[in-house]
Amino acid sequence: MRVYPEEDGYLAFRKAWGDKASPGYVSCFSIAGCTFSVTLLAFAVVMSNDQINYPGNWQYLAICIFVLALAGEGLADSQLESFKKDPANRGKVCQSGLWQYSRHPNYFFEWLVWVAFLFFVCNYPAGLYSFYCPAMMYFFLTRVTGIKATEEQALRTKGDAYKKYQESTSAFFPWFKGKSKE
Repeated sequence: MRVYPEEDGYLAFRKAWGDKASPGYVSCFSIAGCTFSVTLLAFAVVMSNDQINYPGNWQYLAICIFVLALAGEGLADSQLESFKKDPANRGKVCQSGLWQYSRHPNYFFEWLVWVAFLFFVCNYPAGLYSFYCPAMMYFFLTRVTGIKATEEQALRTKGDAYKKYQESTSAFFPWFKGKSKE
């Protein structure tokens, strides 16, 4: 069995919280569990439907988005893992592949999965009430857990190199590089 080292974000929490790390983790994971449970309500829309709805255009679009999102997230994670494995890249910022278009392509594609779920349920009765799922995931990924924590860690470990990357590369939505402020 392969054992993975504790992620830097959790190490930072452990250091900041000290003796209160265990209750802090319980609180964080409890909030995450509750948040996840709320997002599952979107699936209740589909499961509670008593009509047989054969896949229509919205579902086909959802399936396409879902496949693109899974492939994109897998590719982004694979590219980052390959970059990190190369000892020559120690202390450097990954700016190749999908990482040249977004500082967090993995988070973008994770969010896109939730967009796919919205499209999947939008022609069901009450399906559009599920709009909160991608909105909530966007909020958490960009403002609470994902980008915020990851970028704080990257600035601590990579400093000015990461600041330049921030200046030239979109934080979330993939886009072409801008000019870095020098």
